[in-house]
Amino acid sequence: MAKKDQYKMYQLTNVFISRYAFSQIVLDRYQQHSNEEAWLVNPEDEHFNLIRVSLAVPLIDRDEEDRIGDYIKAIHERLGKEIRFLDIHITRDEYSSAADYPHLELEEGYSQGEDLHGIYPEIYQAIHKVENEESEIFALASQMRKAILERRKQLMRQRRAICNQTVMTVCIILYLITYLLSRNYSFNSVLIFLGANYHTFTLGLKQYYRLILCGFLHGSFFHLFTNMYSMYFIGSYIARKYGGWKYLAMLLISILTGSLSQAIMSDNSILVGVSAALYAFMLVFIIDSLKANRMNFLNLIPLIIINLSINFISTTAWLAHLGGLIAGYLLYLIFENPENKGPLILLLVMIVLLFMKYLSIKNIRPIYAGNDMEIVQMLKDFGFQSYADRLLNKLVEVYQRYGG
Repeated sequence: MAKKDQYKMYQLTNVFISRYAFSQIVLDRYQQHSNEEAWLVNPEDEHFNLIRVSLAVPLIDRDEEDRIGDYIKAIHERLGKEIRFLDIHITRDEYSSAADYPHLELEEGYSQGEDLHGIYPEIYQAIHKVENEESEIFALASQMRKAILERRKQLMRQRRAICNQTVMTVCIILYLITYLLSRNYSFNSVLIFLGANYHTFTLGLKQYYRLILCGFLHGSFFHLFTNMYSMYFIGSYIARKYGGWKYLAMLLISILTGSLSQAIMSDNSILVGVSAALYAFMLVFIIDSLKANRMNFLNLIPLIIINLSINFISTTAWLAHLGGLIAGYLLYLIFENPENKGPLILLLVMIVLLFMKYLSIKNIRPIYAGNDMEIVQMLKDFGFQSYADRLLNKLVEVYQRYGG
């Protein structure tokens, strides 16, 4: 096949990449053949997950069969899957090989071999003559790059959204467990039992994990619904923007700072909810939207007023929202400009100071002493008698130590 016909290989390869989600793969030791053939892989294709598109005359000798066999073996090792190989030659010549791979000879208005009309119908119209071959190659190469980049972006968006969906699922499952257990025990006791931030247990018993775990619990169906509704939209945006690890970092750190901010200024109360993280997420979304001119500041006023109004409800932990908001802004600065260490230092200082202030609390009043006893009873009901007895003794020590 003449070198000037190389544009035909691009035409056919482009269809597989743009229409059928294949990607081109090149192994270093076979680079010398890159102008004569293209190897395409799609691990998810149920028909052929490896395709070779070749300009070479399909009279395959023993050396060529060995080379193809080595290539298939190498790709099998990389994919870790059984290889279903298809050999396509852009020619009208008859295919000849002892290996007898599934094959197709394809040219403009001509096909011989495997019938792929029901699998890849668009390839039969892919090859056509053009006036400027170099321009065709350049345009098709650009189109293939765009298709691959867009597919990678879509895949990353899907993967990143999974972490937000997982967090939402955990919150929903924990609420269902809370609801079911509350049939036999008080709702507040169940929340504390499952990990709510509560001075007696968090500070008194040094169960500091509650400062973060509390963010995945919710105090009512309305509380859960409003948070998950916001999480679905704003949380997904943050996950797509930053990816899984940064999303989780912003989520957990903002919950931590929110919990500490509320705890140091509150009496012995029960704190639950992911709202601190939502305020962090919302701030980043607003900043990005204003920067990109996606929305006018006036359009944000209702959203701001609604969220500020919620903070005046007596049961709302507005200090937790404020702590999450500040942490979210510092994390935004950290993620957007990693070379600037100032925001990172401020965030670490903020967390340390909040934690030190929290540890300095000297008084824990037994406002929820009845709930404490119910939690001890829950442990006994679930078969943890010895642990329940130890917990009861520790609770007495906590209130004695903190002057409750």
